[in-house]
Amino acid sequence: MVSLSKDDSSSTQDLERRLNELEEKLKESVPKKEAEELKKRISELESYLKKYEEELEAAKRTIKDLQSPLRDIVSRLKDIVGEYGKVSLQYGGYEIIVTEPHHFPWNLTINALLDASFEVWITRKDGQTVIRCKPP
Repeated sequence: MVSLSKDDSSSTQDLERRLNELEEKLKESVPKKEAEELKKRISELESYLKKYEEELEAAKRTIKDLQSPLRDIVSRLKDIVGEYGKVSLQYGGYEIIVTEPHHFPWNLTINALLDASFEVWITRKDGQTVIRCKPP
């Protein structure tokens, strides 16, 4: 049988304690690695999310821009026509009665309607020139 001296016994205890400490650190380091990998993955996903949010906002702006000519055409027509005509809703489209043909902004009015892809008809009604238009 081998006998251990007091110094050997304390050295063994020190080694066992050190071994336990290292095992605990190893247990802690594995979750730290996993946590670091998860943090990295979360960071990647957040950057993808930010990119897609920016793309979504751009798409929303594009949709709004495409819808605005139809939604806002009445106010645009009223601004263009001003005091030289009367704009009203008629038959699912609009009717513009030209009250002062010599001052009426013909070019701006017709171009605004055509830019909004409206079909346009110009006729006379009760002696006044009338522009009728409707979306396609």
